Amino acid sequence: LKEGFANFMAAKAAEALLPGQPVWNAFHALKTAAYRTDVTQGTTPIYRPLPNLSSAKSAYGNIVYGKAPAVLRQAEFYVGAPVFQRAVRQFVKKHAYAAADWSDLVAALERASGRDLKRWAQAWVKRRGMPEVRLSWDTDRAGRPKNAALEQHDVLGEGRAWPMKLRVFALPETGLPLSFDALVRGKRTRVPAMDGMPEIEFAFANFGDYGYGRFMLDEASREAVLGRPEIVQGDLLRSLVFDSLWESVRDAELGPLAYLDLVVRVAPAERDPVTLASLLGRAQVAFLHYSSDAQRDAAAPRFEELLADGMLHADTRSRRITFLRTFTASAWSEAARARLRALLASTLEIPGVRLSSRDRFRIVARLLALGDPDSGLLLAMQSATDSSDDGRRYAFAAAAAERSAEAKRAYFERFFGDPGLAESWIDAALGPFNSVEHAELTQPFLDLALAALPELKRTRKIFFVNNWLAAFVGGQLDAAALEQIESFAREPGLDPDLKLQLIEAMDGLARTVKIRARFARN
Repeated sequence: LKEGFANFMAAKAAEALLPGQPVWNAFHALKTAAYRTDVTQGTTPIYRPLPNLSSAKSAYGNIVYGKAPAVLRQAEFYVGAPVFQRAVRQFVKKHAYAAADWSDLVAALERASGRDLKRWAQAWVKRRGMPEVRLSWDTDRAGRPKNAALEQHDVLGEGRAWPMKLRVFALPETGLPLSFDALVRGKRTRVPAMDGMPEIEFAFANFGDYGYGRFMLDEASREAVLGRPEIVQGDLLRSLVFDSLWESVRDAELGPLAYLDLVVRVAPAERDPVTLASLLGRAQVAFLHYSSDAQRDAAAPRFEELLADGMLHADTRSRRITFLRTFTASAWSEAARARLRALLASTLEIPGVRLSSRDRFRIVARLLALGDPDSGLLLAMQSATDSSDDGRRYAFAAAAAERSAEAKRAYFERFFGDPGLAESWIDAALGPFNSVEHAELTQPFLDLALAALPELKRTRKIFFVNNWLAAFVGGQLDAAALEQIESFAREPGLDPDLKLQLIEAMDGLARTVKIRARFARN
């Protein structure tokens, strides 16, 4: 409850204090992280029993920090802002200097609204998972919509439905865009306000981002946006629609290279920093995780040129840095490696941007991961340049990206066999160690990495296990690795909370395997 209010009220305060800033885009990024958990069989409800304090670290994650504030925003929209504010004031006053939980907040909302909200609260607070929502309609002979409806289904296949209030957006072929509210109660809810409109170019079911769930575009809207992305106007709506398209990629409905092509077209003009970072990050995943080597070879010139042009010529320093960091992480071709080496040598400079030590070590790590012949010397030079505590940690992390079985073995042994190795150093090295290009080198360590989970749970700080799993599972690409992880998850002695975390981490790999099976071509 407290984490939910902390993030929700932070967004409300930022909206009031920082007009013009993309507050709700940043809030949506929190929700997106929660969606990544809630779509998996490893998810949990917001409110759940904790049988033992030893499992407390596992209880904190995307559901607590992302879903809880999103549900509070849905509650505000569901009952109305004035009613919600009155209920919160009464709740705080009644429970001042005392303990309270979700049921007390729901009771306050019921008193203020005069509505029975128990079913709503049960669905959102005490039930795991989320809905997938699609907007559908038929057309008459003139192309006008009829029989418009919102349809939801349970992403976990458990047959549940979630009551919620949504704001629906529709852009007709002619005339002004329209939006209207819809109260969703079951698996199918009619939207009569859409019937009889002029022919619709594209529509979206979660205008304003008041809902929580996967809001997927219908096929016609998806094709319209891919063909003419400029029809999506408004920072928040663009973020939501591009997010919906990415969910189509994750479901293997839309090819990853089609999304990459979209990013190449829209990123140069994208003004919102949150949306730009999101677009580039997803393009990086499509390029490195979902595509074959041959597809990367073919796509690299246009993707790398987008990133290089952005880091050198984007109109603000922050945008140039965003392009730089994606370029560093995504560099693939020899031309891109040459640019990275030039950045280190200062023969290529980014206007207004002085490379930090961390950025320089990131470049070195990428060159090491790609097996660049100069990378070892460049690591030694950068390590000599920055011998601070941070510099030594950056150097240790970068060296974990070396492309050799011997280096991987030495690092893995140090993770467990060096009592003087700080946890922060291990954490920093996990990503470079598990570079996706090294999946064949790191797969032999999977069994040992998974077997260490109980010890890591006992001895490491909060979120370390999450990061460990994200790195070791996220660095794999194929069905053999997925089967290896699934086999471990079936072991009867595995702690229930660790099993849930492992199942959550596996979802991304399962999607990668499915996407590559359908779209990766040599």
